[in-house]
Amino acid sequence: MIGVEAAQKWFYFTPDLGTGWIAAPFSHNVQDIDHLLGNLTSLFLAGSLIEPHLKTRQYITVILISMAFSIIIPVIGLILLVDEEWLVAGASGGVYGLWVFASIYRFDVVQKWRVWISVDEWEDLRYWFECVIVLFGFTLPVVVPFVDLYSGGSANSISHISGMALGGVLGLKLKNG
Repeated sequence: MIGVEAAQKWFYFTPDLGTGWIAAPFSHNVQDIDHLLGNLTSLFLAGSLIEPHLKTRQYITVILISMAFSIIIPVIGLILLVDEEWLVAGASGGVYGLWVFASIYRFDVVQKWRVWISVDEWEDLRYWFECVIVLFGFTLPVVVPFVDLYSGGSANSISHISGMALGGVLGLKLKNG
């Protein structure tokens, strides 16, 4: 078993219980290169924002919960007998969830703007880069569903929205607790 058959066995989420339920969070539709590049860029931006500020255990927890959640939502859909075209599991929801999580967790970067005249980071490009990433993360819950709607069906809003909701909850939980 090689090629497409192996990919279907190990990485495709299907209504039938199988190995795809475990491996689907690591998978991606490689025929849609724009979607893949968008996910890679988002993962790089969100990861560079949050990784240096979390303990290893916290970072691994966020990643594992995001991946598990990307399986739980389709399972709930199966239980509720949702139309199969909505049953999607993959990496995108976790990536956007990580970005929303990072934006909430690192909001302190933007809060410095209240005293922007006295901020000494005017020369520090990393500071402004982080501010832009955090602020854009707060626009994702509006921008991503809008883009999904006009993508011609190449993206699944349920996966993205559920991932962002989870990222928001995790961000608030770790930020406040």
